[in-house]
Amino acid sequence: MTAAQVKLSVRLPRTAASRLDRNARAAGLSRGVYLTRLIDGAPSVVASSDRAAMFNALNASSNALALLSRDMNHLTRLLRQGSFQAAREYTARHDSVDRIVQAHLALAAPILSELSFMRLTTKQGVAGQRVRNPP
Repeated sequence: MTAAQVKLSVRLPRTAASRLDRNARAAGLSRGVYLTRLIDGAPSVVASSDRAAMFNALNASSNALALLSRDMNHLTRLLRQGSFQAAREYTARHDSVDRIVQAHLALAAPILSELSFMRLTTKQGVAGQRVRNPP
């Protein structure tokens, strides 16, 4: 069930109206849906090509975290076996774990925010329209 719609007229400088149109088109949304998302506090919408680049960066970061997890499991096995010299080889890599995880979360946060808002608006409907899913 969607809320009743109201026609709204606003005056904007020509440059702002152009940016509104350009950003709505880049997001694959109508002006009404785009404005509704902004009013509802959605993260700024990125162009499809930028969104694809963000997903690729997140995938690469996820792969790095998976490798780090494997290394930590191997390190744990080495320590349990008493292979301290072999375990020392992992020291430099693991000293940067916090930085690696923080970088991954910085990549993931805006993407997850975008996806959760898109899922919410797709389920509820925004201004009577459905939004397109990311690539």
